[in-house]
Order: sequence, then C-alpha cells, then structure tokens
Amino acid sequence: KIIQTDMASTSRTPLPIETIPNWLDLPMDVMATILHRVRTIDVLMNVQSVCSAWRRLCKDPAMWRVIDIHSSGALFDMLYDLESMCRHAVDRSEGHLVEVNFEYFGTDELLHYIAERYNTPFEFDIYAFQSII
Repeated sequence: KIIQTDMASTSRTPLPIETIPNWLDLPMDVMATILHRVRTIDVLMNVQSVCSAWRRLCKDPAMWRVIDIHSSGALFDMLYDLESMCRHAVDRSEGHLVEVNFEYFGTDELLHYIAERYNTPFEFDIYAFQSII
C-alpha cells in the first residue's frame, strides 16, 4: 500500500490509500473465465477493444464454444445486425462450437450457415422463429 500524509489532519497520521488492482495482472485463465460470462454482443462490440490482452482472448476459438445472443425486439437491439454478429461469432469458433442460443432473430439462412460449418453434433436453442427448415 502507498501511504500518504493528509496535510489537513491535525494528528499528522498517515492515511493508507488503496491501490486498485490491475485487471491485466490476472492470470489469463481467470480472465477467460470472467469474459465467458459477458454477453456475446458485448464481447464483439466492446470487450475486444479494451486492450491487446483482451483482444487475444477474444480471438481464441475456445472463447466461442458457446454463442448466446438474445434480442428483446427493443430498439436498442435493432441497432445491431444480430445475424451478422452471430455469423462472426460462429466463424471465430473455428469448428469448436458446441452450443448456439439465439432468441427472436435469425433466418433459415443463418441455420444453414451454422450447420454447413460443423459436422459434429452441437446444441441449438431457438425461440420465436418465423420459419424453420
């Protein structure tokens, strides 16, 4: 801890200043565990832009074994091309995809896109699709 003297203090007792831990000091496996809990949209739009260490983690195919993208149908969600983001996440998995969850968006073409890239079984959770293959 860094000790700082408070000049306004009449007792002249040093006051400890808490140091803030640096996220970059965390082991990469711990950081990966934390980033797995972040929404896929946030990883694609924000997390990978924080620093080079986080970008490296976000490019690791193991980070994309499970893809979970939800659309509430709200205006906020309409600002993003969720189907394009899903395709990008699928590509990042480089064949290691085991589970895809998406709600309230998607097309038959998206399902084909995902299925064509994987010949191993994986799990789909699909809600509120207009048409299914």
